[in-house]
Parts: sequence; structure tokens; C-alpha cells
Amino acid sequence: MKRAKGKTAAAAGVLLCVAAVLLLCGGYGPERLLGLGGTGTEAASAKAQGTQEGMPADAEAARINGRAVTAAEMKYAMGLQRTRMIEYFRDTYNQAYDEGFWELELGGENPLELVKREALTAWTRSRIVLEMGQEAGLTESTEFSSLLAAMERENKRRAQAAASGKPVFGPAELDAGSFIPYYLSNLEIALQEKRTAVAAQAPDQPPEPVEPASAAPGEREPVFTRISVAYRSEGAGAAETKADTRQLLSEVRQLLLDGRSPEEAVLELGNDSASFGGLTLSRERLDSANARVYFREQGKLYAWLTGERESGEISPVMDEGFIGEWVVAALGDAEPLKAGTAAEQRKGEAPGKTGFEQELEQRVRTARIELTEPGYSGLQLQ
Repeated sequence: MKRAKGKTAAAAGVLLCVAAVLLLCGGYGPERLLGLGGTGTEAASAKAQGTQEGMPADAEAARINGRAVTAAEMKYAMGLQRTRMIEYFRDTYNQAYDEGFWELELGGENPLELVKREALTAWTRSRIVLEMGQEAGLTESTEFSSLLAAMERENKRRAQAAASGKPVFGPAELDAGSFIPYYLSNLEIALQEKRTAVAAQAPDQPPEPVEPASAAPGEREPVFTRISVAYRSEGAGAAETKADTRQLLSEVRQLLLDGRSPEEAVLELGNDSASFGGLTLSRERLDSANARVYFREQGKLYAWLTGERESGEISPVMDEGFIGEWVVAALGDAEPLKAGTAAEQRKGEAPGKTGFEQELEQRVRTARIELTEPGYSGLQLQ
């Protein structure tokens, strides 16, 4: 990931060297962001937004590929890393969270500076997903304000549906901490599907438009088979364990595409997963009673299930960081796919990372990040 010194309209960018390794897969749910909850398009106080007094929420704090990152946007990204950082200092330095925590200096590390660095590094991936969505015609903007506007529209839709007696899956009202991860999960799925659809088009056929999955799952209650494997284990290296377990579930998915039943796929590969705690298979249903739990804890699975799907369709391998598991789902009765359907799903895909995932990782690694002062230094946490 390249970082360079540059000038912005607000102030000079300040060079910050940060490791290119992204810490994106911790199992911590986003915390509620003060000032962005509910229909929160109104700016909260400077203190609630985590900025210096008098510093507006729309002040520029950084730039990613030349596009401004606001103080409110950084505050949101910092909120995603807050719990992880508190636990890091607890485990590494036996330091409990108390008053003055963010001003501490332990082992040459300051919690506030570290959480800002990790937040900007991790948020870069989300920004790149938004960029790719805009390039593909799936989104109109990469700006944080557009995400909040989309959240407000979704909350209005949910309120209208509830008032008319229609079913509303998940929370009745969303805040930024729940809506944005859900929106980005939908966008990633739509981007992957659009890439697959384009690859399957004959040379003389124009590609058909693919829209992000709707936030409204409608009245249907999908039944599906869920196969998962945990990637968090004590002792083994986190990166190695996560890569190995992903490969394992990718191989399970390939067996499903080849026509094996979920039971056959798990039985064949189950012995290989003993060191990871084993593969788990379950028959589940998404309904109004449990949708809130899926939405909160398995956002990518929820986004996939509530899209336009056909019985027998198999999901991509999804990283559910909140629970620390790789997940793949087969929709409907657990019958083998027809050969034609399996072949179509395999097009452009390999058991490992898809072309979309490889492109996304490459673009994240080469993203240009600049810090803007005084906005970046003014960011605070309570």
C-alpha cells in the first residue's frame, strides 16, 4: 500500500508508513456510532464525533486514491477497530481500559494512533469496494454521505413496510454500525455476480445489468444447508489458519458444484479439518423470528440469502468475521445441482480466490493514502 505526501484543498497531507497487511478479519461487530444512528444524517457534537471541539464532522482527515475521507467517516472506521484495540492492549500489556486509555504510551505504542492507523488501513478496503461498485455502475458515489443517505432511505422503507403490516426482517431501524457492513456485503456479492455474468456472456451478447441485492427480502423464508469451519484457534498462526480453512471450505464448495450432496462433501473432507475444529453442517431457515440474529452476526450470509436466488444455488465462500467462520450455503433442498447449473457457477472461478477477490486485494495493496492535517490529528476516541 503506497502512502505519499501530497497537498489537498484543506491542508498538506502528511506521510504515514503503515504495513500493507490488512487486519480485516477480526471477529468483532461494529459498535454504534454516535451521531450516525437511526436516520442519523445530522452531525452530532464534536465530542460525540470524536473530533476536536469546533472541528466539523465533514472536515477532511485523509485521502484514499485522491478522494477525501471525512472526520465522521474516520470516526466510524475507528469504531470498528475500538474493541479490537482495547483487547490488544489488554492481552499484550495487561492494560485495562480506563480513563486516559487513549493517551497511554506502552511499548512505544499509543492506542489512539494505533486505532487510527488500523482504521484507515481497514477502511481502505471498503472504499475500494465502493470504487469498484461505482465503476461497474452499481453505485453512484463513494462518499460516506451517500452511505448515510442510503441508510435513511432504507429506514424509511422499513417504517413504511411496518406501518402497512408487511414483514420486516432484521432490525426495524438501522444505524451506521449495522447498515454499512450489510450494504457493502450486498455490493461485494453483486460485483462478484456481475463478473461471473459478464464472463459467461457470448462475445456478441451485451452484458445484462446486475443490481446489488435488495435490502428487502420480501415474504419468502429461504431454507438452506449451511456448511462452516471456524478459523480462530489458539496456538496456530492466525493468517495460516484462516488461509487453510478457507481453502478447505473452497474444496467443499467445489464438491457441491460437482454434484455431491452436502453430507457427502463434508464426510469426504471432514477428516482434513480435524486440526481446525471440524466442518459443521446444519439445515436452517431464515424467517422473521431469527432474521435479526443472522443480520447482526452473519451479515454476508444474510445478504446472499435475501438476494434473488434459485433453489439449488450455492453461495460463494463467505467470511463471517463476527463469529470467526468461513461459511458456504446451498439454497433449498439439499439436492445435487444440475450439470449445466454447476458448470455455469464454476465459470471464471477456482477453488481458491475468485478473480474479483484477487483484483480487490491488488487494488487495496496499491491504494494511495494521504493524511490531511489538522483533521487527522484532531481525531479522538472516548
